[in-house]
Amino acid sequence: QVILCPSNALQKQVAISLGIGMDKIVVAQPGVSPVFSTPQQRAVAGDYAVFPVNRHTLPCLGALRDAMEKRPEFFPPVLVVLGAPWSGEPANWGREVIRVERCPENIRASLMQHARMLLYTAVHDGAGVPVMEALCSGVPVLASKSCALGEIGGRALLHCDPQNSTSIIQTLRRFHDESAREQAERIAAGRSWISD
Repeated sequence: QVILCPSNALQKQVAISLGIGMDKIVVAQPGVSPVFSTPQQRAVAGDYAVFPVNRHTLPCLGALRDAMEKRPEFFPPVLVVLGAPWSGEPANWGREVIRVERCPENIRASLMQHARMLLYTAVHDGAGVPVMEALCSGVPVLASKSCALGEIGGRALLHCDPQNSTSIIQTLRRFHDESAREQAERIAAGRSWISD
């Protein structure tokens, strides 16, 4: 018997947790639908960031909300929150929020492609599918290096400590200081990394 894992990082964690050899664990990274690299019509007007809410991002909500409160100028004025509502979500995000609980893949692709950035402040994500979708869409991604995210996004990601508002702010400051050329190179690197 073999265990199937979506990343090398998760393969190591499973091997340690179960006390078995890594040769019994096969890595098969998930794919991303071609719709994310196919141009989509804009679904939301204006300047916005996408934030997927899931069990990996919930532990980091406080730090992200704190960063938005301290330095609102580093964030777009609108936040598109993707995913089912969770009890731990803030009542006030400190900006306009568009809540999308469920949507077809092409709408999710549109939301990614036209966003200023994907805010994926997450911990313990062993697959990183939102990061892969965003990189295929050509959008900058703010994420941690934890678990599979560093492996999936490599140097194309804007790395931060997702549970530390100061780290989030410093990473966004570096992002805003990048030239248009540097940002274009980061996006191209992300697309290349994911296609590889």
